[in-house]
Amino acid sequence: MKLKTKIQLFATIWMLLIVIIVNISIYLLFDRLSVNAEVERLQNQSESITESLRSTEGNTAESEALLQAFLPANGMIRIIGENEVLSIQTTEDRFRQLPAEYSTGESQRTFQSEGGERYAAVEKPIIWEDGSIVTLEVTEHMQALEENMTFLRIALLIATLLILIPTIIGGRLLGNLLLRPILELIGTMKDIQQRGELKKLSLKGNSKDELYEMGDTFNHMMERLESNFEKQNQFVSDASHELKTPLSIIASYAGLLKRWGKEKPEVREEAVDAILSESERMRSITEQMLTLARDESMKEIKKQTVDLSALAEEASHAFSKTYDREILVKAAEDMEAVTDKDKVKQLLYILLDNALKYSEDKVIIEVQGGKSSFIKVTDFGEGLSKEEQSKIFDRFYRVDKARSRKTGGTGLGLSIAFRLSQVLDGKIKVESKPGEGASFIFYFPG
Repeated sequence: MKLKTKIQLFATIWMLLIVIIVNISIYLLFDRLSVNAEVERLQNQSESITESLRSTEGNTAESEALLQAFLPANGMIRIIGENEVLSIQTTEDRFRQLPAEYSTGESQRTFQSEGGERYAAVEKPIIWEDGSIVTLEVTEHMQALEENMTFLRIALLIATLLILIPTIIGGRLLGNLLLRPILELIGTMKDIQQRGELKKLSLKGNSKDELYEMGDTFNHMMERLESNFEKQNQFVSDASHELKTPLSIIASYAGLLKRWGKEKPEVREEAVDAILSESERMRSITEQMLTLARDESMKEIKKQTVDLSALAEEASHAFSKTYDREILVKAAEDMEAVTDKDKVKQLLYILLDNALKYSEDKVIIEVQGGKSSFIKVTDFGEGLSKEEQSKIFDRFYRVDKARSRKTGGTGLGLSIAFRLSQVLDGKIKVESKPGEGASFIFYFPG
């Protein structure tokens, strides 16, 4: 059974149960009120008969005429002695078949005959003509009530049917309303399966209910899948593009080794050095491309109070020893910022590595703490033009490919630095003029 049919069936059955409960309650309440009203009317009538009988002063003829005058339109009045019925007035002989009960107390009751007819009766003790205590019984067949109850049953049945019609229609509309986003989701998923292309749902309205949230979640999932798919394609494209050159060089030198390696030691040494260099470059390219591809791991931020001065001194010491170059640090003590230490360290190392590769003079690290914290790495190399500055953070962009080949640049380091600045909610920019070196500045979030 389809979900739409289940919703429609459930809504119809639920409404039917509610209507049945309400109808039964109305029916029983109306019956109870009507019976009480009938009994009360007979009670008042018996009071009137009692008062009137006192005025007859024991005259039997007058008493009989009085009882006849008070006789209900479809009932009976009788006087019941202790041993026999003393007087009876009735509209139909069938009332005579009803059992007579002598009682010295007042009572009201309703009962049902063997034929299913409903009666109301009131018994009241009075003093009869001979001074004895007898029972005045006023009984009436509740025919009008039975007719009203029959009419009420028919009316409630018709009302139930009339209520069920819009309920069925409403259940169908409700099913369509609830299932429309689900059907759209199913259709979109089938379309994705058949075409192999990622596709989003078209969300309409601003209801912000659970169905809208489901569609919005699906769209976010598609965005993430699309992003990962693009990263995968980008990684494959970057790898094929960037690894092609070192592989070609390795293949070329391997061929040179095969032809001349045994006979010419200088050729063998040159080829081995070139192959080792290109292999190292391939490893560096692969690691940096994987860093960019693993974007989710970069998003994990572990904030702590970081001593920027100490971090700069540590980086300066490490790179000075490795490159045997002069790296100056301009920073006051206790320059602090609340940030992710590992990611700031990685960003600083990238900027230092870039500065040392593209300049032969000293490098300066400048640190400022407080509200407008930043780290600036300045080199005194060839500098960058305006056009070069606009592309410097693009993947695989290299200012001078021949020189970057010599220095081992891949064109990925500054791309990673730019992504790290975004993850840290900061901003990175470059200040440079051709022939005057370049300064890369990372501003911490304010």
